[in-house]
Amino acid sequence: MQKALQFQPRTVIQIKQSEWFDWNQIKWLTLLYQPFIGASACQLFTTMALNIEEDLYQSQPQMVSYWLNQCKMTLSEFAEAALKIQGAGLAKVYADRHFAQFWFDLIGPLDPETFFQDDLLSSLLYETVESTHYNQLKARFSSVDLDQDLLDVTAGLAEVFSLPVTAGQKTNKNEALTGMSFLQKHQEEKNIDHELLTSLLSRYHITGQALTREFWHSLSTIHRYYGMDEIDLARFVLAAYDKEQSSVQLKKLWALVEAYDEKTRASKRKVITAARLGKSPEELDQSKTTKTSLSQEDRTILSMVSPELMKAFKETPPGEFYRQVKQGIGGNLESAEQRTIAEAIQNTKMTNEVINVCIHHILVNLGNERLNKAFFQAVLNSWAVNGAKTAEEAVLLANRKEKGKKENSKVKQVPPYRKKKPRQEKMPNWEEKAPEFSPLTDQEKAKLREKLFKAQKKLRKKEDDLDGQSE
Repeated sequence: MQKALQFQPRTVIQIKQSEWFDWNQIKWLTLLYQPFIGASACQLFTTMALNIEEDLYQSQPQMVSYWLNQCKMTLSEFAEAALKIQGAGLAKVYADRHFAQFWFDLIGPLDPETFFQDDLLSSLLYETVESTHYNQLKARFSSVDLDQDLLDVTAGLAEVFSLPVTAGQKTNKNEALTGMSFLQKHQEEKNIDHELLTSLLSRYHITGQALTREFWHSLSTIHRYYGMDEIDLARFVLAAYDKEQSSVQLKKLWALVEAYDEKTRASKRKVITAARLGKSPEELDQSKTTKTSLSQEDRTILSMVSPELMKAFKETPPGEFYRQVKQGIGGNLESAEQRTIAEAIQNTKMTNEVINVCIHHILVNLGNERLNKAFFQAVLNSWAVNGAKTAEEAVLLANRKEKGKKENSKVKQVPPYRKKKPRQEKMPNWEEKAPEFSPLTDQEKAKLREKLFKAQKKLRKKEDDLDGQSE
């Protein structure tokens, strides 16, 4: 057995992955891998995967002590769990000599079909669990083929629903385009012409490994759902092709197709709405622009934002924008602030540009050193209530809020009943005459002399006593 890497609490570890894990992979990890690598190794793998940031495909550098606190492990348990993850093929570890840290490159669990075809992994699972449980797991993830003698009695669409017949017909009666004939034609054309599409893509050197099974499945789905032909599909595939990796980015392909479909449907809706109002689409756009025209004050506020900053609001992902702002103000990146931004992205419907404006407003405009979670959420909630969807709208709302605070901070007139009366000191009246004293009688003078004599006698006695003690 390979000796485990020597980790110390202050050893720095950074996590990365090439693609996102889905729920099925977590289920495979729990059911197929956990019996022989243990719950601690599964917990460590899942915790590392959840610490990876969405827009960077890697985590922030963290010391081993961070992972120990997250997983409630000792140092020896962490080293053992990390070794099992490597042995099971769930991660590759690289030593970075320049930065004195380790990189954990996480690898997703194998799908059940591939897992049970792997002799080593399936043997480890078989030796760990009972044979009955092993067979149950294998049967759970195996597809069941139906008997070929079975009779297909599925009801067809025309047997369940009454299909509308189109009003227009072609001149040839044999080619009348009824609802049913259109459906049959659509079903006949649902398969892609692989040879034509492959020929189109080969002109741009998109061949071989890029044309995977998932690729053809996605194209077939797009073709059937959106009704695109091979030429349109080739155009979108070319836009989603990554030359460096020699692969088609399927997520980007779907995003491009959905954006194009949404734009097309929006254009159709605009034409229909304009027709109902008796206007042209250009007149409809002009009327909307007039309604949403900005005042001179708003234009002045927006002109104070530099074009570079406005472009950063709109194009930079919130995570990267936060790091740039923190670097600009000389602050440190904090995981709590990054989690606050990630929660806002996941749990709110605010756009990235509005979130960026909020980050800039709190850290730069207001001069706060930290991104307080409660205040950040309160600002976003206030903007959401006011319907902010663009960076311009968020900038205007932030400016109006600050302007309102300044107006409220001005000195207000205090009602008379709330005014405090000033304290008045009683000053001596120097113009008043001094009180007049009546002269002493002979009897009062005699008493005063007697008191004075006794006091002097008492004082002399104390002096004599002090002199005697000093001698």
